Amino acid sequence: MKNPTSLTHGRLDSAVLRAAISALFVIALAVMPLPVNAQNRYSLKLQNDSKWDIYSLYVSSSETQQWGPDQLGDDTLAAGSSFTLTDLIPGEYDIKFVDEDGDECTLRNIKIFKNESWLLTTPWLARCEGYS
Repeated sequence: MKNPTSLTHGRLDSAVLRAAISALFVIALAVMPLPVNAQNRYSLKLQNDSKWDIYSLYVSSSETQQWGPDQLGDDTLAAGSSFTLTDLIPGEYDIKFVDEDGDECTLRNIKIFKNESWLLTTPWLARCEGYS
């Protein structure tokens, strides 16, 4: 027959063991890498080779359908220059360009799952804005 001291001691050992396992589980969760999509951020480089300056550039998640702030701020994406959107979370985006005349070009459901580079040309912008 076991004496009461050893039973109490055994219960304490299992309680300490459970607490240690719980603590290790919490630590493992804290240092576990995030899912791949949560870690990756991408960029979209826009090279303006058109004859028009771009005065505003808006980006929105395709899910929200609400434009964020003008990404260019007080700057202009002048003809012959480039601008890079950074820190994009993988997903689908809507992107709107507004040129010097106020003409708009809106692209919907653009998939960003890697770093991208786009060349904006005069014919492409003209088609996008509905001109020929």
